[in-house]
Amino acid sequence: MDDGGFPLRLVEHYNSRTGIWRARRTAGDLCGEAELQTGDRPFAELTWQLADDSADDAELTARLVERALRLVPRRFDSDPRLAALSKSLSNRQIPVRFFRQHHRILDIEIRDGKATLAVCADLAPALGVSIDSTKDDLVADAPEQLRAYEMLLALLLFYSFAVEAGDTPRA
Repeated sequence: MDDGGFPLRLVEHYNSRTGIWRARRTAGDLCGEAELQTGDRPFAELTWQLADDSADDAELTARLVERALRLVPRRFDSDPRLAALSKSLSNRQIPVRFFRQHHRILDIEIRDGKATLAVCADLAPALGVSIDSTKDDLVADAPEQLRAYEMLLALLLFYSFAVEAGDTPRA
């Protein structure tokens, strides 16, 4: 993966006595693959095709990514790039790969003009987020952590797709 991703890395090891931490540096282990299909209104019309052999944490993370994508137009409505971004995401099939121990929360890899999202799938369970099968919805031990994580994913998605559309990482 290139190093054009959002400059936020996950911590591999933290020594609380010395305050020294070491970042994750690898892509991690693949635990699922999916395809995200967007419609004419890409932030509202979303469907997932998750591979049958994907792990439960990949399904959980896919739901979080979907919720975060729905947040993008509400949180970035004043950004002039939103309209162009919406147009570039319309009617697309976006490959998504889910990893455990991935070095970034969310990253976009662009090869031969095609974008693939790489998402860390082990964070949501660590934050106490799960799927309530009786309601078919996400629940969390601390609902504020779920909302904060959704907001962070929305920011990372906006950033990643803006970079894919041609913005520089510093734009």
